[in-house]
Amino acid sequence: MLFAITVLVFLMQVLLPGDPVDIMTLGQPVDAATRAGLRRELGLDLPVHEQYLSYLGGLVRGDLGRSVRTRRPVMEEIRTRYPNTLRLAAASMAIAILIGVLTGVLAAVYRDTLIDLVVSTLATLGLSVPAFWLGLILIFQFGVTWQLLPVMGFDSWRHLILPASTLGLILAAAISRMVRSSLLDVLRLDYVRTAKAKGLNAQHVLWRHAMANALIPVITIVGLQVGAVLGGAFIIEVVFAFPGIGELAIRAIQYRDFPLIQGVTLVVALTTVAANLLVDVLYGVVNPQIQFS
Repeated sequence: MLFAITVLVFLMQVLLPGDPVDIMTLGQPVDAATRAGLRRELGLDLPVHEQYLSYLGGLVRGDLGRSVRTRRPVMEEIRTRYPNTLRLAAASMAIAILIGVLTGVLAAVYRDTLIDLVVSTLATLGLSVPAFWLGLILIFQFGVTWQLLPVMGFDSWRHLILPASTLGLILAAAISRMVRSSLLDVLRLDYVRTAKAKGLNAQHVLWRHAMANALIPVITIVGLQVGAVLGGAFIIEVVFAFPGIGELAIRAIQYRDFPLIQGVTLVVALTTVAANLLVDVLYGVVNPQIQFS
């Protein structure tokens, strides 16, 4: 997977229609010496296979090239922004898991009641609302009208509340639906009915017996949501002027800064792969009966 990611990221520049130099200079006339220097800096004067080997060599050394716009190393640009995005992603996932699991359990326990109807309706609404629209609504209400929370930048934990809530509420909708569906399936199984017939407390049966199996597909969804969090952070960081790699990537795209675009794409892809690997490990933690060969 990591090898495939490096190939795809490298091909972003090679397979792009047109001359990358013309694209990065916005088609403006550039003298031959500047054009040749830029092509040499990007390695475009080498055969494709040598370009890829050079790119891999740079990755091994932690060298992702230099930003065409700022002339700073791409790794340095990402290093200053990446922790902010991780904080935003972690806060968003915490909100999504907390709200999603609790509402999903409520909907399953009180199936076919008003509570189930309300939770299901809100979950459907959450899956339908664009993240940027919800972000603007929260900015207007909490930042402009009530003036309770800051809406731009990142100086303290208070700056995380609105962007993390925007992403977390939308992701909670998918988690809630999955928890409800998975838990309903488990509650119908024989071992759950047997536990209840033995006189065990209903709460004990729910949280100690049913949830252990019901959380397996939920963990899978949470792992897949990491990619959605990082992708959604690109838009949310622009809406809230949040200094993360999403806002950095949008700026790189605007300036046609290919080394920076490639670096951000690679880091996001590697983070997603690592998150899915962690999900595989968590299967055995949640349910020890799962064995890995």
